[in-house]
Amino acid sequence: MNPIKEKRDRPALRIACITIILILAIIQSASQDSRATPDPISFNEEFQNRLKKADLGDPASAFEVARFYHKDIRGPRDFNLAVKYYEISGKNGFCSGWYELGMIYSNGKLVKKDIPLAERFFTMSKNCYEESVQNGMPTSPIDQYAYGMILKTDRTGEGIRRSLAFEHLLRSAASGISESVIEVSVMCLLEGMIPETLNKDDIIDMLSDLALSGDVAAISTSRQISEYNELTELQRNKLSSSAKGGFELLTAEASLSDPALTRYAALCYFSGIETKQSEENGISYLLISANLGNIDAMFDLAEIYRIRIMSSMSDSEILENHQKAIFWYKLAANRGDIRSKITLENFK
Repeated sequence: MNPIKEKRDRPALRIACITIILILAIIQSASQDSRATPDPISFNEEFQNRLKKADLGDPASAFEVARFYHKDIRGPRDFNLAVKYYEISGKNGFCSGWYELGMIYSNGKLVKKDIPLAERFFTMSKNCYEESVQNGMPTSPIDQYAYGMILKTDRTGEGIRRSLAFEHLLRSAASGISESVIEVSVMCLLEGMIPETLNKDDIIDMLSDLALSGDVAAISTSRQISEYNELTELQRNKLSSSAKGGFELLTAEASLSDPALTRYAALCYFSGIETKQSEENGISYLLISANLGNIDAMFDLAEIYRIRIMSSMSDSEILENHQKAIFWYKLAANRGDIRSKITLENFK
């Protein structure tokens, strides 16, 4: 791709493209480690203890270690180690290990997308869970979430089973799994799947509490549902207020230089969630997050500067945006981001 020959377009197109990309990014990654980073010393001690247990075959510890190498912002991602420990967790009965491997191959962040392989891992996760139930073994809330999502989204190609999916997601949500709370909220409040044991107010309370804790996906979902006409004014106001309160907490914690939260604050500014839409503020927060080592923020910046090439009004501006895009793609690629590696192959 020759930057001088890149097609120029209107700034409005650039803003629209950036907004769409980053709104999707909120939904895809907000549920991953969206809490404040613990003290580095205490974190290191905790991680070393979990690593020892994982190497001895403890499935829950192996899963947490795998998530560190897969998703954590404290150091370079290591796909091989993530796979190793997800496999240890899965082989020892933690079904979410297979589910996460399926997600890795289905979203193509750390490895080239491979849907057949992803479906194989999803099937292994599903079978693992069903065997545990048949054998009278206890199932963890995170495994209940994984099983519910497999059924809800037909990850194995066996057909969608929404009622059974909802049952497991609801059970997982009751145990505090944030991803399940959001899925249940959408299924109940937007799709009408209200269980006999709960009502809309119960679901709204659960989602509002999560949003007020600063969970980005919950903030976004609360705002979305607050605009639903089937709710009462009181219910809509509660969701709207919790979204606003959650955003205020989020930006306050982001100011403490937490890389993940800083990136999420940036995405809120780009998409106008609970704040005035501001590309300038969004880029400022992304730069802070990227400079603190957040790989997704590096990729976001690269994508933004690549899109800016299209609306550049001079050759010097094209070159500047091109160089910035290359810089952030290379930095993310060097830290294990497969999306950036693939983009760089075609981005000249």
